[in-house]
Amino acid sequence: MSGKTDKKDILEIKGVTKDFPGVRALDNVDFELRRGEIHGLVGENGAGKTTLLKIIDGALQPTRGEIFLEGEKVSFNNSREAIDWGIGTVHQEMNIIPYFNAIENIFLGRELTKFNFIKFHQLEEKTRDLLHRIGLSIDIDLYQEVRYLGAAERKIIEILRAINLQPKILILDEPTASLTIEEVKTLFDLLRKFKKEGMAIIFVSHHLEEVFEITDRVTVLRNGEKIGTVPTSSIKRTDLIRMMINRDIKSQYPKQKVPIGKPLLEVKGLSTDFLKDISFEVRESEIVGFAGMVSSGRTELMETIFGAKEKRSGEIYLRGQKTKIRSVREAIKNGLRLVPEERREKGIIESFSVRENLTLSHLDDFCRFDYINFNKEGRESKEIVQRLNIETPSISTEAKNLSGGNKQKLSFGKWSFGKGDIFILDEPTEGIDVGSKVEMYKFINKLIKEKAGIVLVSSDLPELLALSDRIYVMREGKIVDVLSGEKLTQENVLESTFGK
Repeated sequence: MSGKTDKKDILEIKGVTKDFPGVRALDNVDFELRRGEIHGLVGENGAGKTTLLKIIDGALQPTRGEIFLEGEKVSFNNSREAIDWGIGTVHQEMNIIPYFNAIENIFLGRELTKFNFIKFHQLEEKTRDLLHRIGLSIDIDLYQEVRYLGAAERKIIEILRAINLQPKILILDEPTASLTIEEVKTLFDLLRKFKKEGMAIIFVSHHLEEVFEITDRVTVLRNGEKIGTVPTSSIKRTDLIRMMINRDIKSQYPKQKVPIGKPLLEVKGLSTDFLKDISFEVRESEIVGFAGMVSSGRTELMETIFGAKEKRSGEIYLRGQKTKIRSVREAIKNGLRLVPEERREKGIIESFSVRENLTLSHLDDFCRFDYINFNKEGRESKEIVQRLNIETPSISTEAKNLSGGNKQKLSFGKWSFGKGDIFILDEPTEGIDVGSKVEMYKFINKLIKEKAGIVLVSSDLPELLALSDRIYVMREGKIVDVLSGEKLTQENVLESTFGK
C-alpha cells in the first residue's frame, strides 16, 4: 500500500494503541516524522514515550494501529526487521553486551570475517573512521570489555553502533544522559549534520533546554495519549511543561532554608589509584554539590566513601568519630545511603518486584522471628510508590517492566525506609520528568528538615546551583575549587570544571 503519507513524511503512525496486562500504555496515538527533521518527543515518566519508540523500532508490536514508512504500510516482528528498513535506535538503558569489547558491540551481527575469523584490524579502522566522523575526542580502549568502561564511553559505543547502520531514521532516547557539556555540543553538531543530509531523527530528553536547542518540532504525550505537535520555536517552556503535566509548577527547584548543624561526614586526604587527596565535609541539613565532567572522579569518590571501592589512604569521620568503612554493608550500618548513577546495574534488581526492590535493604524492619510481615511490607511500599509517584500497575510488577525514569525513582525510594542520615545522590534525577523531579526535591527537603546531610552529584547545572549550599568542583581526580555564597554561579562552575 502506498501514497498514505505526505511526501515530506518518512514515517507516519496512525491510531496506534498498545495494551499490557492491566494498563493501556498508548491510546490511539498519531505521529509523523519528516525527512531532514529533528523531532522532539516529551512527556512525563509513564507517558508512553518508550513504548512508542519500541513500536517504531520493532521491539514491540501494537495492539492496533498502522505504521507507514516512505508511504508503504509496514509491520515489524522484531528489531532486526526495523533495522533492515533503516531504523537505528540508541536506547535510554544501556543495550550492549558487557563482556564484549567496543568493536564487537559496534559490529555485532555485521562482522567482517575470513575463514570464520573476525577481521579485527579492519573493524578497528572502521571504528576509528566512525569516531573521526563524529568528531568525539574521547579516548576509548576499543579492545577493553565494555563493562570496565565508563557510562559516557558505553553511550558513545551505542551511538557508533546505530550510526554504523547508516539509518534513514535515528531514534535517540535520552542520548545525553552520561555525556559532558562539550560532548553534548559535539553530538548536537553531528545531529545537525545528519539533518542536512536528510536523516530523520526522533530525539527524547527530559532536559527541555536540549529539546528547545536541537529540535524542529515537538510532540507531547501524556498518560498514553498524544496532546499535540507544535513547532519548537513557537512554544514557550512554561506552556510545554503545562502540556506535559496538565498543571503549573510554581517552582521548578523548591529549596527550603534550614539551619545547618554540626558535621555528619568528614573526608580527609582520601586517595585511590585515581583520586588524589580529597577532603570535604557535609553538615546536618546541608546539601553539598559535586560538579565536574564525567571522567572527573565524582562517581569513584562516592563509591569509595560508600565502601564499594577500596581507598589507598585517607580518613573518614562520621558524626565526629573516625570510622572504617570496608564494605557497602558497613556503610549502610553506619547510616550512609547511596543512589548510584547506573540504576540498572547498581541501583535495583530488575527481576525483583517493586515491593522487593523497595524493601530489600531493610528487611530487618519487616521481620519478626525470621518471618517477613508481608502486610506491613506491602503497606509501606505502597506509601513510597504514592509519595514518589512511581508509575507501576502494582507493587508486584517486576522492575524490568518500568520505564527508565520510574526505575530511577525506585532506586531513590528504597532509601525511604530505615534511619540513614547521610545520603549520597549520584545523578538522582537523570531520566526523570519535570513533575517528578519536583516530588524528588520535596523528598530531599524532607530529609534536610530531619537533619540529614546530602551529597549531590549532578550534571544538571541549574539543579546543582539551585539546591546546593556549597559546590566542590572536581577535575582529573582532584577537588580544584569550592564555591559558595555569591560565587555559586554557572560561569564560575564551568570555569573551574574546564580549567582556568
